[in-house]
Amino acid sequence: MEYKKSRKNAKRVISSAKEKKQKECSNDKNDSECQNKIFRLAKQMVKKDSYNWVKLYKRSIRESDCR
Repeated sequence: MEYKKSRKNAKRVISSAKEKKQKECSNDKNDSECQNKIFRLAKQMVKKDSYNWVKLYKRSIRESDCR
């Protein structure tokens, strides 16, 4: 029981620290470190989105072949 409480508390602390850092980066867009993070996140989002589209396309092809 104690382990779960401490784990939950640690997650809270980490998420609040991440949120604080994200707010700092969003306010300071001219900083090169923050720009790199923003571009990296955008690249990851594009990869993830394109992967999901490929999965949906393959699924639609499989479903149409079954009919």
